[in-house]
Amino acid sequence: MKPNTGKTSKILKVWGNLATSVEGLPIVILKSSSKELEGVKGTIINETTNMIKIRTLKKDFSIQKKGSVFKIQLIDGSNYIIDGNILSGLPDARIKKKMLSW
Repeated sequence: MKPNTGKTSKILKVWGNLATSVEGLPIVILKSSSKELEGVKGTIINETTNMIKIRTLKKDFSIQKKGSVFKIQLIDGSNYIIDGNILSGLPDARIKKKMLSW
């Protein structure tokens, strides 16, 4: 078996972080069915199977995961653009999913 190198080990690290809870991470909405939400920045304060609740300086709101695209900053400071479909489900269900090929 080949050891994980470069891109593969980086993908495993990112998937490991996304397969667990994303609560507390900074987020930017890049694409949404609600065009007025695009560009909104905040912090993830809660997530359900289909929704992410975000706190901004002005208010808290929920956005559907499915059909949205987010930029999420991991704890190490790295930023990743994530299709909301990948985040569908609760963290305990995501961790059981097979790692996606990027």
